[in-house]
Amino acid sequence: AMGGCCSKNDTTATKGAIAQCRGADGAGAGSGVGSARAGSSGEGEGGGDRGGAQAAGPGSEGARVEAGAGAAGAAGAAEARSGAGIEVGAGAGGGTRAGRAEAAGTVPKRPLQLRPLPLTCQIRGNDVPMEFEHAVLKEHYLKMKEMKAFNDWCREMDEELVVSKVVVQSIDLFGPRIGFLKFKAEATTRDGKPVPGIVFMRGGAVAIFIVITCKESKKQYTLLTVQPRVPVGKAALYELPAGMLDNSGDFVGMAAKELEEETSLKVQKKDLMDLTEMAFGSGCLGIYPSAGGCDEYLRIFLYRATMSPQEISSLHDKCTGVLEEGETIKLKVIPIDDLWSLAPDGKALSALCLYTKLLKLGKVTPTN
Repeated sequence: AMGGCCSKNDTTATKGAIAQCRGADGAGAGSGVGSARAGSSGEGEGGGDRGGAQAAGPGSEGARVEAGAGAAGAAGAAEARSGAGIEVGAGAGGGTRAGRAEAAGTVPKRPLQLRPLPLTCQIRGNDVPMEFEHAVLKEHYLKMKEMKAFNDWCREMDEELVVSKVVVQSIDLFGPRIGFLKFKAEATTRDGKPVPGIVFMRGGAVAIFIVITCKESKKQYTLLTVQPRVPVGKAALYELPAGMLDNSGDFVGMAAKELEEETSLKVQKKDLMDLTEMAFGSGCLGIYPSAGGCDEYLRIFLYRATMSPQEISSLHDKCTGVLEEGETIKLKVIPIDDLWSLAPDGKALSALCLYTKLLKLGKVTPTN
């Protein structure tokens, strides 16, 4: 007899012997093979943990019907009566063909359903799960892995902080690369105390403090940029020339590039002094203007030049900037002694502080 599909009258069974095999819908989640037996007496009994089915009917000699009922529910319901035709019922995942195949041990393998690998980042060598609040953000996962600022953040995380998850909330692209990234890090101290972890990531930046000495008067001036700053609601904010770092990590080269773009002054790398490194040493990335919510750090460079009054005058109110990047910049030349009260710019005030202190310490030599 074919289990779960059909049964034949046993030649040794007495007349009127009935063999019944009923496959319960979806019964038998296991992979075992059940059986239906017809004995001298008894009531039908269905399904066990292995997916077997047993049924006993009246008769002087037993007739055995193998019923295959596996995880796919292929057995279905089958009923065979003496002297009658064969009646077959389809099971939860089955049907006649599937039942026969399972009984014969030739069930075709189901195609593997590959689960996507979990998205993670490595923080101090540990895999930390990443989640994305919007599905479209997942498209930029690999760009995040290439983002220098994000890699630096993961690698330089203090061992006293434990990050258990990173939830990405928004991404702004600058061309092909990520410019701004916002995420929430679930973080605690080593002893388990939760700490705020909302991060607006933009990476490092350079700023250039320009000191111009007039050839004739020996008076010193500084050069500022004036441009709209929507985040602070200002149409004209006085600032030091500055710009974001790219993935190269070339602080001096980027400072020279930004200086030329924003002021039209062409300088060599050797003409720039890193005030940040002179003050804090090489182990410090820079000055953190808003560490409560942003990873940005500033490297402040000093550029000094001696100019004639005509050259100084030519810089004042000069329009510069990279139009393709939406920059509309106007230059302002102001006395260096007035900088502290004219420019409410963290970069400018930090530069003035470092420059003044390093002059007093003799680490920066005064100009003649």
